[in-house]
This record gives sequence, structure tokens and C-alpha cells, in this order.
Amino acid sequence: MSLSGVKGSKTEAWLAGGLVAFAAALTYGILIPQLGFYRDDWYMLWAGQSNLGLSGIIQLFQTDRPLIGWTYALIFKLIGANALYWQLYALILKILTGLTFLWIARLVWPERRLETTFAALLFVLYPGFYQQPVAATFATDLIGLNAAFVSIALTIYAVRTPNLLLRGLVTLFAALLGLFYVALYEATIGLEAVRWALVWYMLWREKPARFKEVSLRALKTLLPYLLMIAGFVFWRLVFFKSVRRATNLDVLLADYASNPLYSVFQIFIGYLKDLFETVVSAWFVPFYQFTAEGRFSSFLPALGLSLVVLSLVGAYFAWMRRQNADEVVSGDPVSRQMLWIGLIGVAIPSAVIVLLGRNVLFSTQWDRYTTQSMLGVALLVTGFAFFSLRGSTRWAVLFTLIFLAVMTHYHSAAYYSRFWETERNLVWQLTWRAPALQPGSTVIVSFPDGYRLAEEYEVWGPLNMTYYPGQAIQVSGQIPYDGLVLDLREGKKEVRLMRNIPVKRNYGQSLIISMPSGNSCLHVLDGKHLALPYFENSRVKDIAAFSRIDLIDPGNGAGTAVTPPVATFGAEPGHGWCYFYQKIELALQAGDFAQAARLSDEATQKGLKVSDETEWLPVIVAYANTGQAEKASAAANEIDKSLRRYICLQQAPDAPWPPGYNAELIRTTLCGEK
Repeated sequence: MSLSGVKGSKTEAWLAGGLVAFAAALTYGILIPQLGFYRDDWYMLWAGQSNLGLSGIIQLFQTDRPLIGWTYALIFKLIGANALYWQLYALILKILTGLTFLWIARLVWPERRLETTFAALLFVLYPGFYQQPVAATFATDLIGLNAAFVSIALTIYAVRTPNLLLRGLVTLFAALLGLFYVALYEATIGLEAVRWALVWYMLWREKPARFKEVSLRALKTLLPYLLMIAGFVFWRLVFFKSVRRATNLDVLLADYASNPLYSVFQIFIGYLKDLFETVVSAWFVPFYQFTAEGRFSSFLPALGLSLVVLSLVGAYFAWMRRQNADEVVSGDPVSRQMLWIGLIGVAIPSAVIVLLGRNVLFSTQWDRYTTQSMLGVALLVTGFAFFSLRGSTRWAVLFTLIFLAVMTHYHSAAYYSRFWETERNLVWQLTWRAPALQPGSTVIVSFPDGYRLAEEYEVWGPLNMTYYPGQAIQVSGQIPYDGLVLDLREGKKEVRLMRNIPVKRNYGQSLIISMPSGNSCLHVLDGKHLALPYFENSRVKDIAAFSRIDLIDPGNGAGTAVTPPVATFGAEPGHGWCYFYQKIELALQAGDFAQAARLSDEATQKGLKVSDETEWLPVIVAYANTGQAEKASAAANEIDKSLRRYICLQQAPDAPWPPGYNAELIRTTLCGEK
């Protein structure tokens, strides 16, 4: 619709901005109270609260992107390791990206209110990047996008203003913001193509001329930004050398030079794939991946939220229709120009990402390589819809894309809320079970399918923040991998440099903990007396015998546990079965069998249910060690006979039981042995 004659244009501007902000706030904010920290968040958070303080955060990024370290340090200084604050901060940044995008679009196409509003909605709700819940890690990406968009908007403003002094000042500020966002994350340098395309378009529209003449005028206007980019590239290539392999250009070029023909072919195919995934697949593949799980607990709220957002968009659309505006006919030249600028905004930024050895994958963290192309996608899709589609087809397509986007983001947030619940349970249940961990321990953690940890700092980060706050790393961590059993067998010692932070690991002092399923409690494994369920991860089964329970100091049995910081890990979960399970295990390790039996009785009186039948084992042991054979037998009968046999097979005949254990009664009750 062309709305140059629309009544109440100021009202419309507020409505459009409010719609973009409110749609983003609803889509990304509704589950914020249930979200926390994930993945790469942990090493930054640990460094900020460690003995290194803010300098530790700065030190982390000196090897590849120094400005990120300083940016993180400033944010951490303000909000610390508070999960809610990080989530709210990232949400505000996300909303601002939508509003700054709308600002750019309205500067370029001020008469195209409906088109620019839909473009801003498609941008801010774009489902190809669905890791908004990983707030601490991707906050810097959002800061960079805001800086880039404000810089581009100021450039367009400078082109339009006749005031030379104002133009100079605005250009200087825009160039500094441009330098900031590129220095923050060099792979976003492709966004400069959007600046160049928009400046060329604005100059051509102001004074139509031949391509060469407009290009010369554009070059003159863009000279400060070209110098800015040239200066950064010169510094990056000549003066600064990244020692991190993933961001070292010398390593990348050497890889390409080792097989040039294959590299060219690989780049070309990867580029075509990324273009298709960024523009087309992003709207459908993540939606399918999330909804294919068939979780109605997520699907129904996602559907409801999507309908609310669509209702808001529909209300805005209906209001606009009442303003007596004429509908744009398909083939409109302005829509075609928007389409072409959008294509440039996808093609160039995506090319930079592919040349840097990255590719878009809709799996753990790799969807992040769509972020620099989101602006281009929004303009491209909007331009296509208004240029090529007509009538109800156009609106059906646009509303469907918004619907799919909101559904995707809700499902993503729901997944991350479950992931956070798993991580919180790890920390809280471990503190219930282990009042203290010996310094020098290596804690190996296994989570259930769908929530596997990706890196070892997801273990040592939260555990050191809990057990040794404000100190250097005292407890290292690891996740199961194929060769781990060999390292455990030889008791290997190693030091890994994690972003300039040395992490010492001693596999001879390993404590293995596992959450076999989403219904299981946290199992702290005793390598001498195992009780693994059938569905335990196969890698855990291979290494379980190396778990040393003596690395836990049980204290007096009651175990005055450390308390995880509530701002980081949330309030203590309710004392359900898992609480009693951990406390029974702790009392048994301390040799306080009477306390273990009392806890077992209390859990029974409360009617608490056990989902993982192997968790009856400490109850059996508690009753057997206090001579309560009937109760021990009743607990054993709660375990399937086949599973009991499987547990008995795991008990090494020559493995000594701890002092005071009634081994004969335990074996008789559990295994039917005399």
C-alpha cells in the first residue's frame, strides 16, 4: 500500500513501532522467567566472578576478539551473573534491533508504511536464528547489530540532510559505530554492502543518472566508511594475529591453499546451500525440528501465542486499510528495488561467512551464521511478497511466515527452559548429595538425550561458581567422549588452555555423575558398587567403574551443603523424591544408616514416587543396614526382576563393601543370594 496520503501518520508511526516492539517482547519474553545460562555463557560467567575478576573476562578474548572481552566486562560489571537480568537485557537489545531496522526502512521508504512494518516484523521475528535464550553468549551479537543498524541509519540521514556541518558530525559518528560493530565481530563486515546499496539507491532516487555517475557520487559519500573498513582490515591482517585456530586467517588460507580446486568447489556449494537455508529453509526447518517432538505441552501455548501476535498484526493491518490507502499492485518498482537491495543484503554477508569457513546449520549454535543476513532476508522476502504476489495470496504468505516464526521461537524457548531445568537440577542435586568436592577432582557429567553438554566448561563453570566462588579453578570437568575410557584407565593428567585460562585435569581423580533420563534424579556413581539402568548412556557404562565416590566429603552425614547462588541458579527446587534420594545416598556414604532409614521412611510417608527404579537401591541398603529386612524386601519388590538381575550383574563379587554394611542381607534381598 502507498500511504503518502494516510491520515494520522504520526499515530501510525507509533503503532508500527509499538507493534514491532510488542510482538518481539511477547515472542521472546514470555518464558524468560524459566530461562538461564547455557553453553559458552559459562566460561565468561566463571571468569567474571573468579579471583581474576573483570580482567579475567577481558583476558578470555584477547586471542581473537579483544573488544568482546571489554564489552562483556562492562556488562558483567553492571548485572553480574544474574540469569534474569541477562535475559531481560538481551530482550531489550532484540527489541531495539527491530526498531532500528524500522528506522532504516522508514528513512529509505518513508511513504511505504505497511511494507516497512511487515519487513521489520519479519526481521525481528526471523526464525533462522532461534538462540535468543542463550542470552549472555549472543548479547554481543545483538549489540553489534544495533550498532550496525544505527550506523547505517545515520549514514542515510547524512545523505538526506543539507546541513554540511551536521552531515560531517553524523558521518563521523556513523563511521565510529561502523568500526565498533566490525571490531566486535569481524564476520559481520558484509553488512557494509547494505550501507553501500542503500546509499547508492538514495542518491539515484534523488537524482536519477547513469550507473557510473551515481556510483562516483556514492563512492564520494562512502569514502569515510571505506577508509574505516580498510583501516580495520589492515590492522586485522597485519598487526593483530589471532592465535585461536577458528579465527586465524593464516590457518584458513593454508587450508584453502592445500587443495585449491576442492576448496573453490566446497565454497561454491556451501554458499548456494547457505543462501537457500538462510532465505527459505529458515522459515520451515527449525519449525519442523521443534514441532516434530510432538510435545503438546509446548505446542498449545505456542499456538496460542502465535494467534495473539497475529491478532495484533491483523489489528494494525485492519487499521491501515481503514485509512483509505490504495493497495500496491504486483510489479510495483519500489517493491522490486526493495527486493534487490534485500538480495544484496543476503548475498554479500553470507559470502563473507562462507569464505571464513563457516556454514549455516540448524543445530547447536550454528544457526548464528544467519544473523548478519537477517536484514537482507527481511527486505528480500517483503519485496518479493509485494512485487510478485497480489491480493489475499500476499497477506496469506506474510501472516503464515509470522505464524511459523512465533511458533519456532516459543518452541525454542520451551526447549531451553527444559535444558535450564536440567542444568539447575545438576547443581542443586549435587549440592544436596555432595557437601564438598575435593580440589583437583575431575567431574564427568552425562545428561539425557536432547540435553547433552557440548563442552567441558559447561561442567567446571557452574561447579566452581558453586563450590569455589571467587577462586581459581579448583574442580575441572569433562563430558563423555569415545576415548575417555583410555584416559581414565591410565589416570592421564593434562592441562588445557581454555581461552588463556589453564584448566588442569586429572583423570585419576574422576567423579562421574549422570542423569540417565529426563525422569531420573542425578546419579553420583560409585565405581565399586554400580546400579546403572538399562537406558544409561553407553559411554557412561564404559567408564562408570572409574568413578571415585571418595572425592566427596560427606561431612557428618547430614551434610551442610553449599548453597548455589540464587541469582544464577534460581531458588532451591522443592524437596521431592530427588532431594531424599540424594540425602539418603549422602547419609549412607557417611555411615549414618539410621539417618538414611529415617529419610527413607519420610519419603514413603510423603508418598513420593520413584520413576527410575534403580533409585530404590539406596533405600534397600538403608533398611538392610538397620536390620529392617521386611522394608528392604518391600523396596526390592518395587524393582522389576530383570532389572534387579541386571543390577546384581554389575556388582563385582570381590568388591569390598564399606564398613558397617550388611552385605549379606543386601545381596539376599536384591539378588536372592544366600
